[in-house]
Amino acid sequence: DDFRDGNAQDGSPVFWWWDPAKGDVAVVEGDLRMRPKVGKPDLLGLAPKDVYRDGMQKYAGDLAVTAQFTTTQSGGSSAGIFTRCSGLNPYNVKGYVGGIGTNNQLFLIRFDGSPSSMRQLGWRMLGNVDIGSEDIILQLSISDFFTSQGTRNSRIELRAWQPGEEMPINPQIIATDSQYSEGYAGF
Repeated sequence: DDFRDGNAQDGSPVFWWWDPAKGDVAVVEGDLRMRPKVGKPDLLGLAPKDVYRDGMQKYAGDLAVTAQFTTTQSGGSSAGIFTRCSGLNPYNVKGYVGGIGTNNQLFLIRFDGSPSSMRQLGWRMLGNVDIGSEDIILQLSISDFFTSQGTRNSRIELRAWQPGEEMPINPQIIATDSQYSEGYAGF
């Protein structure tokens, strides 16, 4: 969705879901703006809505999610993409999150039910980017494969680049994991 139609919930091409108690989402001049509510510790997330039931659409199999971010909040803010996640509450979420923090550190994390069960799958410092004032494009992709023993495994890749640059051929972070085979995806 490029949001040029000015609407995040019109079904063109998808309906987007978020919890309005956690923050505000608006489309302004073709840009999606997400602003967490002050004092809300929970993650403000946005995900494709399941048109057949309340809540978000689950995905399984190969998936790539690409988004362009600029964070406007000073201090410890970050931007990221999640996939194969169990939900949007950071205190009990399970799944994979790839993103960038204000210190220009790219990260790929697996959450196993609580922040204390977080497992770092990879990290890397990104060059001269100020995500507080410059846009950054992130792509989190996941693809399944089977080992010679017949076990399902997933290759998870995180790429980052600035608008006007080519997408990197080689991901900045690559991890292999087999914990989660389906879940929600979004920002």
